[in-house]
Amino acid sequence: MLKNNGKKTAISVASTACLCLLLLLVAVQHHRVQVDESETGGEERSLLQDAAREDAGGAQVKKGFSAYFTKLTRGRREAEKPARSSSASAAEPPPAEDISADDIFIAVKTTKKFHQSRLNLLLDTWISRNMQQTYIFTDGEDEELKKKIGSHAINTNCSAAHSRQALSCKMAVEYDKFIESGKKWFCHVDDDNYVNVRTLVKHLSQYPHTQDMYIGKPSLDRPIEATERLGDNKMKPVNFWFATGGAGFCVSRGLALKMSPWA
Repeated sequence: MLKNNGKKTAISVASTACLCLLLLLVAVQHHRVQVDESETGGEERSLLQDAAREDAGGAQVKKGFSAYFTKLTRGRREAEKPARSSSASAAEPPPAEDISADDIFIAVKTTKKFHQSRLNLLLDTWISRNMQQTYIFTDGEDEELKKKIGSHAINTNCSAAHSRQALSCKMAVEYDKFIESGKKWFCHVDDDNYVNVRTLVKHLSQYPHTQDMYIGKPSLDRPIEATERLGDNKMKPVNFWFATGGAGFCVSRGLALKMSPWA
């Protein structure tokens, strides 16, 4: 009987010991999990705080750089303003006199065979905006042209040939009409030119119309060599620059009046 009781007591003690050991292991494991979670949470909070500090620092750096760049750009703009204004002043000298489009006599030289193919295009574009300043010099009658431009269509009765004599004939009529007009500038163009009258006025305003002004593009890279008849069958060599009519040229009234003995 005592032996059986002793066995039961030993078993009970062993069972209790095992149970206590098991509970102890569970408690230790639970404590370990809590510690790990606490450390992990701390690390996460630390990382978040570090990231927040980095973002704040980066934003501050970006803000500082943006402010610096804005200030630098503003300072550069302020520094460039006088330079730009001075360069603009150097590029655009003050006008020598105040003129308008009404001070310019624009002569367009053409021939009847080009009335349809060339003149209509000019009449639809730049001439339509400058009717009062533009005169068309041709070599044949054209009723349709007169309907469009009236008395500004002038038949020179010159030859339609493209010869020196025919071209000089038309130029002489252009010159006479300009002198009669009383305008300050005589500008000659061909029927295949487009004229920006606003730019032309701006350019001519840089020169006094009372002085000798001959403005155009030379047809050669050197002066033309010719001879002048003096009388008694004597000839004198002369050299002069020639601005081609194809590119257009302008002559001041002061110079045009001096040309009258030869025009």
